[in-house]
Amino acid sequence: MKTQLIGIAGGTCSGKSTLLNNLQTELGDAISTLTFDEYFIGADLYDLDDITNFEDPTLYNYQGFIEDLLKLKSGKSLTVLANSRESSHAGIKQKTIPSRPVIIVEGFLIFHDSQARELFDKKLFVDLPDEEIIKRRHARSSGSKHWDSPSYIQNKIIPYHHKCVSPQKRYAELVLDGLQTQDKLTQQVLQFLG
Repeated sequence: MKTQLIGIAGGTCSGKSTLLNNLQTELGDAISTLTFDEYFIGADLYDLDDITNFEDPTLYNYQGFIEDLLKLKSGKSLTVLANSRESSHAGIKQKTIPSRPVIIVEGFLIFHDSQARELFDKKLFVDLPDEEIIKRRHARSSGSKHWDSPSYIQNKIIPYHHKCVSPQKRYAELVLDGLQTQDKLTQQVLQFLG
């Protein structure tokens, strides 16, 4: 079975994960999903409190990501180590991605690497202005960790968004306005996917 890979990129708090969950609800077993944050390698190398820049692409296992995309694209199921902060907090150690005709991959740096980028059949980008990124990030965070601090948001997230995340927009066949409601975004993507 040949699998179609759909990528959804965009900055922090742009609504990528919510959109992915909505698509999973709408499309059910017709799709599988994969989150790029599972390829974070920092936890294996560092104490999280020592990492000063989680936006740095070198903290993500692109080689493993590319190998896994190739497996999925060839119709194979996959088990990945769950390395995202969200998975760690939930006590999830690994995730199985079943082989399906369509795999939707979400992540802020999924089109950053040219090899990975070329493996996607369709590329989407959720665009959001800096002011809204800052507002949503503040609203989401407790501020108890350095990666949630106003200084980190202003001095790491926003500059790296311009340096590494936003340039990926030029590779997308569909750029979504992240200020729209999730219902509208979901319907746009469903229409785009046909």
